[in-house]
Amino acid sequence: GRFTFLAESASRVMATWLSRKISRPIVGPSLGPLIITYRCNYFCEFCELPRRAIRRRKEGIREFDHDETIRVVRGFKRVRTAGVGITGGEPLIREDIYDVLTEINRLSMVGHVNTNGHFLNPENVSRLIRTGVDSVNISLDAPDAGTHNRIRGNRRSYEKIMEGIEEIRRQRKGRQPRIGLTTV
Repeated sequence: GRFTFLAESASRVMATWLSRKISRPIVGPSLGPLIITYRCNYFCEFCELPRRAIRRRKEGIREFDHDETIRVVRGFKRVRTAGVGITGGEPLIREDIYDVLTEINRLSMVGHVNTNGHFLNPENVSRLIRTGVDSVNISLDAPDAGTHNRIRGNRRSYEKIMEGIEEIRRQRKGRQPRIGLTTV
């Protein structure tokens, strides 16, 4: 239903082909990854990002603030990036995540977010859907609650994810946002 997006996608394919022919890029990437934060509410067995966030703060390194993050998103648009994939740490820790996703949608780019699913309560799901986000990937690291919760270091993680998935399914219109599951 988004003819402009379809036309831009077709031109991107042609520009990618032409870039190879002339040996220089004339179009941005299909998906611009944006690590919006290293902070996370979990300390998973396999992930060092929350520890990195603590170390970076001690070193005086800070996250981009809201305006800086919006400038990055707009920069992706200027180089004709088709979409922005927001990840972290846990992106839903950032209160401005909804504004960032809204801006991605306003710029007619695909908006995608990766989350551990912990914060997918009814209010946050409603806010996510209002942004126009195209897809939400939720981390699920085992087919059973016991193993997943042990890996994630949170005894209710699996249950919260299942509740969050159901909440997205209940509130979404049609198939948007698309729900994906990722696993380590």
